[in-house]
Amino acid sequence: MQMQNYKIHPDDYSDLLKSMLYSTILVIPAWWIVAIPYLILFSILGINKEIDHWLANNLGISFLFIAAHFWLLMYFTSCCKHGVVYGKAPDKWRCSICKSENDEIERLQQIAKNAEQLRSTEVDRLEKARAKSLKYLLSMEPSRFEDFIAKLFTDLGFDVTQTPYSSDGGKDAIALKDGKKYLIECKKYAADNLVGRPDLQKFYGAMAIEKADGGYFVTTSRFTDHAIYFIKHSNIKEAGIELVTGDLLLSLIKETYPNENNIKSVNIMCLYCGNVLECELSEQEKTCSCNTIVMNNITGRASLPKRKNSYYGKRFYRKY
Repeated sequence: MQMQNYKIHPDDYSDLLKSMLYSTILVIPAWWIVAIPYLILFSILGINKEIDHWLANNLGISFLFIAAHFWLLMYFTSCCKHGVVYGKAPDKWRCSICKSENDEIERLQQIAKNAEQLRSTEVDRLEKARAKSLKYLLSMEPSRFEDFIAKLFTDLGFDVTQTPYSSDGGKDAIALKDGKKYLIECKKYAADNLVGRPDLQKFYGAMAIEKADGGYFVTTSRFTDHAIYFIKHSNIKEAGIELVTGDLLLSLIKETYPNENNIKSVNIMCLYCGNVLECELSEQEKTCSCNTIVMNNITGRASLPKRKNSYYGKRFYRKY
């Protein structure tokens, strides 16, 4: 694709004449701004009478001299890259080419914003479907697992606030519901790595400090018999600690997200025209109707579309 050869629009000449008139009008107050320092200097040197006499006889010439200098100053400081005075100014003074370029940039920025929102929605929808598998939950990073559990409890009607990923004081999130306060602790353990009594004791201590009404200890694994006996037969059995094992967690996810099943495709957006395309999970890219190759940045290579030889600085790969 070749770069377009832009021509000056007839409206630009009108803008140029208006800008010149506007600059000349501004010279009237600018005359005194420029002249006052010289008048003070002439008064100190004692030649103010001769200068006043010269100005009286050559007022028109001096006025045009100042106007020309002032207009040149305004021209070189305010013209756009297309040579239009006040070309960078807003609204009616702006160069028509600059307007079209700015509109194109704003259009692409809005499409990019919409594409990111769509991507976030699709990633969330896909993750809800995949999270119904314990294998997928175990493949998550610990921080991502905490984020997902917080999102799960949010969708269950809790007002959830997550704590820092490290040095969290024995709790990963604080949840509020119906005027009561609950703590949430997450442990992404393999099936053979059981949650023991020390983890529960630490969680109970955090509940006591926060004065929580209850708590949810969520794990992808199970709890040791010693830990379960500790909960049932110690003084903390009235603390309201719910033990959520991996099987119970999967059941909770399926009940909360019953519609996210067997997702075979995702929606991606063309960053050049804004069209939404349906893309198979295994596909790396799709070709839009505008001949733009849109990369699958959800399940494929996480890269943005690029356009060759773009005048606006954006790069998309397009077919011609």
